[in-house]
Amino acid sequence: MATSESEICSRLREVRVQHFGDRGRSKLCRLLGIQPSTYSLYEVNRVPPAELLVRVSQITGVSLEWLLSGGGAMPASEVQGTPNARHRSPQKPTATSSPAGWIPVVGSTAAGKARFWEELPATHGGPEADARLERVLEDYVTRAELDMGATSAGAGPSAISLVQLSTPDERGFLEFLNAPEVRRLHPTAVAWRIDGDSMTPRYRDGDLVVTSDKHPAIAGHPCVARQQGQIGVNCKIYQESGNDVLLIPINEARSVQQFPRRQLLWAWRVLFSVRLGSTSD
Repeated sequence: MATSESEICSRLREVRVQHFGDRGRSKLCRLLGIQPSTYSLYEVNRVPPAELLVRVSQITGVSLEWLLSGGGAMPASEVQGTPNARHRSPQKPTATSSPAGWIPVVGSTAAGKARFWEELPATHGGPEADARLERVLEDYVTRAELDMGATSAGAGPSAISLVQLSTPDERGFLEFLNAPEVRRLHPTAVAWRIDGDSMTPRYRDGDLVVTSDKHPAIAGHPCVARQQGQIGVNCKIYQESGNDVLLIPINEARSVQQFPRRQLLWAWRVLFSVRLGSTSD
């Protein structure tokens, strides 16, 4: 779907007003880590960098597809802790370092067709944004392995809860699953929010799935996968066919993604899913 630069700016302002109010520009800028004067240009006449749009999507829950093209509908307000949020009212501590039992929510998974940096009206360093995500994951995994003895066995999966910070921690994470037992079993675990209906009824829009780099994808099982140049990641059933990788949705209305295996950066098996405080294998 074609879109103009001014339409992207307009949608960005619409998201900001709905989630933070007419006077909420400063709060959003703090979460994004940029100056209000810079951000103001993005709402008027300058196309935001792709990485900023990704961050806005992660913070507000609005789909990246809608921000980029206007496709689909913008979800109702899901500001942290508001009555319309998909999850129950979260804890909101302020912290510079997350406790040992917390699993970071890295981002959202794509709902349908994968979107790539090259599709943007203006390409603002897509490869740099790709590399930044990989560095964040690598840094987190390295630290988690060093600290793997620090997490004591806690309550079982029924105790899992969503935690949202009022400001990002030192690595830029805003959301976490408080899941000491899962973290003890999987020290390098990370969580991803399901965005869309491609995996329904198994995973619904807003569910969270947990993966680990120690558990690569296996055929016939859900995974979170990342392709070269892709904006974000996808959650699909993993399969291989010759030299190709297939990412297969459960929802038959969504299309299968097939691409050469050399384009796959990584694919991690889904270990757990979380829905409104409950978990399942």
